[in-house]
Amino acid sequence: MPDRNNVDVLVIGGGFFGCYLACHAAKRGLRVLLAEARSELMQAASLVNQARIHNGYHYPRSILTGIRSQANFERFTAEFPAAAHADFTHLYAIAGQGGHITAQQFALFCDRIGAEYKEAGTKDASAFDRDRVEAVFRVKEWAFDAEALRQHMAAELARLDVDVHLDTRVLRAVSAGPAALEATLSSGQVVHAAMALNCTYAELNTVAKGSATPLLPLKQELVEIALMDVPPELDRLGWTIMDGPFCSSLPFPARKSRSLYHVRYSTHGHWMEGGEGPAHDVLGLLEGEMPRTHFQHMVHDGERFVPALRKARYAGSLWTVRTKLPGSAQTDSRPILFRQAPHLQDMYHVLGGKMDNVFDLEPYLDEALDARSMRTPPVI
Repeated sequence: MPDRNNVDVLVIGGGFFGCYLACHAAKRGLRVLLAEARSELMQAASLVNQARIHNGYHYPRSILTGIRSQANFERFTAEFPAAAHADFTHLYAIAGQGGHITAQQFALFCDRIGAEYKEAGTKDASAFDRDRVEAVFRVKEWAFDAEALRQHMAAELARLDVDVHLDTRVLRAVSAGPAALEATLSSGQVVHAAMALNCTYAELNTVAKGSATPLLPLKQELVEIALMDVPPELDRLGWTIMDGPFCSSLPFPARKSRSLYHVRYSTHGHWMEGGEGPAHDVLGLLEGEMPRTHFQHMVHDGERFVPALRKARYAGSLWTVRTKLPGSAQTDSRPILFRQAPHLQDMYHVLGGKMDNVFDLEPYLDEALDARSMRTPPVI
């Protein structure tokens, strides 16, 4: 029977990134333990987002992000077909005023990254106020079902014999000699691991603080994803207004509802961590009382572009803390992070801004695992 206290890889955080990278390491024949603070996998940022499988269209101000999204779209939909939701028409509308991009620029961007698009027909375009919208494009971009994705990853973890610990925090990780670390879990268990992956997203600095390693410079935002019931004329449409202080709505299959997101009103506040501020207890924050919804503000602004939105009915809100690397807001990019923790060489901080970023992390994890295998195994 395997020794549960001695593993090759300790994965901290059971979101999509933690689950996927745990499976990736297990496929290499490594012993993997995954610790998740919540009572179920993938209940934080992996669930509470707009459930968009990006195909690049969203990032005309970051060509690299657009190219990587376009490349990863096909892989994500191929690997997780049961979670891919394509049963709707997705439209991108280019605002006539106040945006950062014109219709011509959007089309040139799509051509450059190889993303499919075409001008929307009269029926589809009629959902928009054409006095405020320069052009409407029909695109190939889908939504994902977070619950179906969670079930898939849970089954994969079980199939690969990953040792999953729910309701379990990693309180601290410390060096245990050359090429090894010792982690103390909230259950009291002490785990020795050759490598740890901190995949806790908004709680990266909680783990860093407990492990007495320097905090990462991060921007944290409290974000509301509003859910709604839409009128019949919007029932088969997903839409995104580009590219400025505008809004977007997509199917939200995990709740059998529709999401509403607004660049200005969905964010209820932010704070800085690292050099400009301390780490916050994100889990405790999200378990507390949330602010009053901004749904009516989102609708009031969004109906300028999509008049039928005024007939939508509020169905509740989901809340999350969105984590960004400094500088990403200026270019609207979604960079990845795979960084060795200072003073703790066998722990890596892992971060991605989109679900499909996980594929771009694979080579970095493989490189770290390969380098680790060349070191002397720890005596534990």
